[in-house]
Amino acid sequence: MGEGILKESVPEAHTDYVLAVISEEFGSLASIIILIIFLYISFIIIKNCFNQENQFLKISLVGLAALL
Repeated sequence: MGEGILKESVPEAHTDYVLAVISEEFGSLASIIILIIFLYISFIIIKNCFNQENQFLKISLVGLAALL
């Protein structure tokens, strides 16, 4: 860990390309776990969207899930 060369060649590795750096340092399993976490959060947001009665809140929740 810490010996990857990608973080020196990728611009803004600490912000935009953090998934690429994590994938290089920890392997594809860590990347898959992170993607599963994002998908789980999106699923919870979409599930919560069906329980809302306010139309603005529904649209806002779908937008939030789309941003993720």
